Parts: sequence; structure tokens; C-alpha cells
Amino acid sequence: MWPSGAPPGGGIWIVAQPNRWGIVESQFPDGPCLVEADPQVTAHLPLPDCVESFLDRAHHPIPPPRVRSEGRELIDKTTRLAKQLAQIPSVSLIDSSVARTIPFLTPLDAAQLIEGCRRLGVVGMRVLEGMGGAVALTVHPDHEELHLARIAAALGRVVGGAE
Repeated sequence: MWPSGAPPGGGIWIVAQPNRWGIVESQFPDGPCLVEADPQVTAHLPLPDCVESFLDRAHHPIPPPRVRSEGRELIDKTTRLAKQLAQIPSVSLIDSSVARTIPFLTPLDAAQLIEGCRRLGVVGMRVLEGMGGAVALTVHPDHEELHLARIAAALGRVVGGAE
């Protein structure tokens, strides 16, 4: 939740990448802001009119993200994988509004889950610090449907104790 107006000192709000943790930002500051953008998907996310410009993760200015079919395809793949993960017993999605990263919880310790999945060939998962053992899984443009099914199957095996 953002306060209204400009930040203390009269600056401009910087909104961390709207999908950094997998959750599509739905509430922006009520005032001018700069948005840390993921250039592949940000153009497809809802953004308020008060966005003045975009930044990369190092907070250097970048041009506004352009709508590309690859970004829409990436969001669609991520949504399909999120639906598969939601079907696994003991996996709870933190939010169903995803762009390229899926945040979720399981009863396992996050590090244990990540290691178990790594042994089954799933890499690229990360612990979401400060979120009680939550894990984020990022979908990449080169993931094919077969990869998504393998990711879901591996996660199901680890959560189910088969690994």
C-alpha cells in the first residue's frame, strides 16, 4: 500500500519491478513514479497513468517497454504452469496474478524444496526472503510445454516425498 502524494522530501516514488516476486503490482503510489521494469513482460501489465519513466534493476533509465508477442506468450506459459502447480497437493500459490515468476509455498523448507527439485533437473528457483519459506519459480522464453510439465512433475515428487 502506497501513501498518497510524493515521498518525503518531494521526490518521486520508485516502484520495484511489478513482477519481481511473481505478484503483479495492482496498487501504485498516488503520484508520480518510476517503475523498475522487466522489459519482456511489463508492457503487458496494468500500469497507472502516473508512471513517468522506466528503470532497469540497477535503476538506470530505459525506454518504455514495447508490447511484443513474446511477452504475451511468456505470461501465458507462466499462467499455465501456475495452474499446474496449484493442482499439486500442499502447494499454495501466493498470488494467481503472475507474469513470468510464480511465488508459492509448500510445507517443506524452501532450501530443501529447491535442492530436491535441483536433483530432478529443475533449476532457477529461489527463496523469497521475508516471506516465510516461500519460493519463486521463473519461467523463461525457451521453456517449452514439455519443460513446464516436467517442472510440475518434479515439484510434485519433491513435495509428495517421492524424492
